[in-house]
Amino acid sequence: MFETLVAIGLAYLGYKYVVNLANKNQPNKPKPKPKPKPKPKKSSGWDASDAKTSLDFEANIAIARLAAKIAYADGNIARKELLKIQSWAQKTADSCSYDDSTKNKMKIRIRQAFKDATESKIITNEECKKFKSFAPTTENQIDLIDICLDVMTADGDVHESEEREIALIVNYLNFDLDLFEEIRKHKKLKSRPKPKPKSKPKSKPKAKPKRKPKSRKTSSTDIPYKDSDIGIKSSWTLAKKQQYIKSQFRENIALSTHQNADKREEANRKLKLLGEARKKYF
Repeated sequence: MFETLVAIGLAYLGYKYVVNLANKNQPNKPKPKPKPKPKPKKSSGWDASDAKTSLDFEANIAIARLAAKIAYADGNIARKELLKIQSWAQKTADSCSYDDSTKNKMKIRIRQAFKDATESKIITNEECKKFKSFAPTTENQIDLIDICLDVMTADGDVHESEEREIALIVNYLNFDLDLFEEIRKHKKLKSRPKPKPKSKPKSKPKAKPKRKPKSRKTSSTDIPYKDSDIGIKSSWTLAKKQQYIKSQFRENIALSTHQNADKREEANRKLKLLGEARKKYF
């Protein structure tokens, strides 16, 4: 049995040897070359068909126009201010992957912004409205404040007119004041002092008007009155007149609720006259 197993093993090994030898003698077949991977298409950069990107581009142009307004706020655009805006534009174009055509378009628009600024054609509130209409992101708004402050300090001389223009921009955009102060501190700028309320000029003491003799005030309910209307005689003393008025009051008050309408009306008329008499004699 053992001899049989050994024979089978030797036969298998002999078979494997012959098969391997036959494979070695066969000519090598060329391996198929792998298909070249398609090269990724180069991005053409900014695409005008992308509405969001187009709005972002216009927002950046609005930033440049407001920065140009700040540069000319003191009546002159210094070379350092000009270079600061151009440097910002280059970095913005690169970060947004604008193609060459769009970069040239941006340069032309910025040159026009400088021209408009020197001709006083840039109105701050109008430019802020345009900027807001382009749906600027928070990053765009911070970018605007940042470049405006950089332009203001570029020539080393901060003018009050420049500060005033930036304050207008912050106000029109409703920019967060705490964040604005943080950006100023980062640039080592002093905080803007809060405007003090204007002191009112001291008014001169008014001269006291001369006193006029007191006169009996006539009420809006006053009616024409004469003593004879209620039977008072001028020859009576004051006491008698007062006593008569009181008795007439009692009598006519009772008649004012009489069943007869004519008597009620007459009683009410006399009560009004008696009221005038009381003003005169009491």
